[in-house]
Amino acid sequence: MDSWEKNKKRKAMDSSGKPKKKTAMDSDWENLHKDLLDLVLERLESISDYLAFSVVCKTWNGVAKNSRS
Repeated sequence: MDSWEKNKKRKAMDSSGKPKKKTAMDSDWENLHKDLLDLVLERLESISDYLAFSVVCKTWNGVAKNSRS
């Protein structure tokens, strides 16, 4: 394991050595504007792409569900 991987792993742990819980602010992807997510959805061609999109985070899942209506 190189130093980058070790540092990444260390940042993922809290002071007690347990994995940190992710928050909404931990993910830049979760904060993309809905209009951008709608554009991405329009370009998905397969059901597997759609399913992968919907499991990125709660925000993306909600956008995917709303796009079907």
